[in-house]
Amino acid sequence: MEAYGVQIIAVISWLFLLTLIQLAIYPFFKQLLPKIAVPVSGTISFLLFGLFSWYAAFFGFPVQIAILPFLFILLWNMQPKKRNWYIGLYSDRTWYLLFYGAFLLFLLIRAFSPDINNAEKFMDHAFITSIITNPTIPPHDPWFAGGNLSVYYYVGYWILAALGITTGTSSSIVFILALPTIFAYAALNCYGLGRLLLKDLHILPLITLIIVNPAFIMLWIQGTHPSMLFWDSTRIISNTINEYPLFSFTFGDVHPHVIGICNQTLLILLLCTAITCWWKISQKSRILLLICTAISLGSMPGINSWDVLLYAPAVMLTGCWIVLTQKKSSELSVTGVKTRIFTTFTGKRLLSGPLVWYICIIPAIAIFLYLPYYLMMETSGLDGIGLVSNPSDPIEFLLVFGFFFAILFLSLLSEITKRPYFLLILIPSAYYGYLSAGLVIVLLIFLVIRHRSSPDFLAIIGLFAVLFCEFFYLKDHMGENWYRLNTVFKFYLPAWLLIGSASLVMAGEMIERSSLWNIHRSSITRLIFIIVLILFIAPLLPACENQAPHIPTLDGAAFLDSWHPDDAAGIAFLKTFPADTVIVEAEDGDYSYFGRISTFTGLSTIIGWPFHEIMWRKDDNGWYAKRLADVLSIYEEPDTAASIMRDYHATILYIGKEEQDRYNVLHPTDEFDCVYTKGDVQIYQLLPDNTS
Repeated sequence: MEAYGVQIIAVISWLFLLTLIQLAIYPFFKQLLPKIAVPVSGTISFLLFGLFSWYAAFFGFPVQIAILPFLFILLWNMQPKKRNWYIGLYSDRTWYLLFYGAFLLFLLIRAFSPDINNAEKFMDHAFITSIITNPTIPPHDPWFAGGNLSVYYYVGYWILAALGITTGTSSSIVFILALPTIFAYAALNCYGLGRLLLKDLHILPLITLIIVNPAFIMLWIQGTHPSMLFWDSTRIISNTINEYPLFSFTFGDVHPHVIGICNQTLLILLLCTAITCWWKISQKSRILLLICTAISLGSMPGINSWDVLLYAPAVMLTGCWIVLTQKKSSELSVTGVKTRIFTTFTGKRLLSGPLVWYICIIPAIAIFLYLPYYLMMETSGLDGIGLVSNPSDPIEFLLVFGFFFAILFLSLLSEITKRPYFLLILIPSAYYGYLSAGLVIVLLIFLVIRHRSSPDFLAIIGLFAVLFCEFFYLKDHMGENWYRLNTVFKFYLPAWLLIGSASLVMAGEMIERSSLWNIHRSSITRLIFIIVLILFIAPLLPACENQAPHIPTLDGAAFLDSWHPDDAAGIAFLKTFPADTVIVEAEDGDYSYFGRISTFTGLSTIIGWPFHEIMWRKDDNGWYAKRLADVLSIYEEPDTAASIMRDYHATILYIGKEEQDRYNVLHPTDEFDCVYTKGDVQIYQLLPDNTS
């Protein structure tokens, strides 16, 4: 277990590095995009650090040199003629207080629930540890000896690991620092959306990240045990997962769909800025906005590939939306819109033409920035698109999105009263069993009719994602009963962010237009601030009820010292071995304590969690049965152990309690040397083959 002093130093150095890289590029944003300078420069610096460090390793340089461009820019901005950018820092102090406050709050939550144990935490930590242990491109797969991580979207893990390498932070602490960092960036971006689109109630979009769904409230009223409220409320639609951000951040998996939240909220902010401000800002400001959009979009396939399926069309539609909703001093006529589209395509206004930029140039830049990564990707992909046979029950559906849908209906009330006949769509939808889809279609129709602002745009994109899930699913390997699990899981979270942020902005607009607002402005503002503060603090209360003996701590591996001390000592011993060492340990399926040695050392093993590996690699050459059989033979047939291990270039045989429980372990032959023994653990090293 890492000492508390080491943990404190790790937090300080982590925040120092994040602040340094943000301040390096902050002046450019303060000058060109002052309203959103802090959130965009923060998340963009995070992504850029990952990009620079990836290319550094790609060309064979140390990962740490990724900091050099930021230091160079920072020193350049420190010249006497350029120091006036410091003036903006004090005026932006609220942003920094929000970032550090959000980070420290969720760091405290993680400290009370730190264990890298259960769910997919082993996988997430294994990848981070693997990269920190041996930062090569592509990183080696700790659960598949001889393989690498090009089969999975690992860029999010890479960014976190690169920060850990640069700050000298161990992987088990990086794991704990990760989610507070992602949450803090996402909070900045949501607050930035409020500053951009609302006059006073800037804090409202933050609720998107910290609100529970209606199912949580229903289950609480029904008396569900507090420990199960979060879990049960994210499994409310039959045979699917419907996570929302607060669950994801408190549950603790540092998984791609959670890491991607900060990038999603960044892109949402960038697209809304373009829609709101395109015709008001300078050419330089537009170029900076476009570059940031390309960086954000380009990183999505590497962080969580599912996100780009939704946001790539959203980026391209942004150019169309800007043109169709553009206003100058007065409303554009139909002729004016046609003229602007024409001049954009003819190149007369190429640099200011949003259609050309968002449909063609941004996607091209995004691909170019990350092209080597894309070319290395070897993911198994999907097997096509299928039709949904059992769409969502409308009650279950509203228990997920009900809060946001209620706000959307209130916001669209004037449109609905003008054209109530569109509500008749609900009748055939209900008759054919697609009432949930019917509700979404009705909202979409009224939003498209209104199409007045960026919140409408966000809601439309989010609703299309939800509507897709009612009719189609992307085929993977989840089985017959869970066939649409991943589609709903991976699309509902971005849909939550899009619909939630849009509806909360609409709620703010309705409040600020109400007659009560002018009379009780200060009281309403204080009430909303108190509600948001309560929502922020609420997750800390159940976290503090955790009374495990090793907490609070920022070391995610601390539980090993308490519950598996022999393994903890064996892992510490193996961490002294070279990074390319291949080990043998027991295998016994997924979502268990097995695979723990490779997980906590970053060293490759013959096979870790086999179901995950078969999802990523398939089984075209029959490796699945062979690797499982080979591990069994190594432990139970000593005469063949050495030759099998040499086939995988494995040199370390680990025998602990799990191996002894799983196999009929027979001690290896004289081809092995026992290099470590303590308690239930023996570690053998394969001697060199003198016959070769």
